[in-house]
Amino acid sequence: MKRKRNPRSDEVDWDEAKNDYNKRNHEGISFEEAQSVFNDPLAKTVDDLDHSYDERRYFTTGYSTENKLLVLWHTYPEAGYRLIGARKANKRETRNYEKRERE
Repeated sequence: MKRKRNPRSDEVDWDEAKNDYNKRNHEGISFEEAQSVFNDPLAKTVDDLDHSYDERRYFTTGYSTENKLLVLWHTYPEAGYRLIGARKANKRETRNYEKRERE
């Protein structure tokens, strides 16, 4: 799935308690930083079929403004952009991103 446009920062929402949890459990990655991944022109968004029960969810992989390759899980425009979690990309995700970068 390709994004039609990147959301503005005022279009991205999150639960502050989840943001605090995320910072504690994912190496200090904040949702404030994570939302900047949507501005990476090489970011890729795919369906999160395993967690799309009550609403459709997605994964987006891309670089943040802090130059960290992150994986975000979130909802999409039909439900509004809402960050659910974010973490640094693992080795496999990094290789896949770098492979796309070279293509």
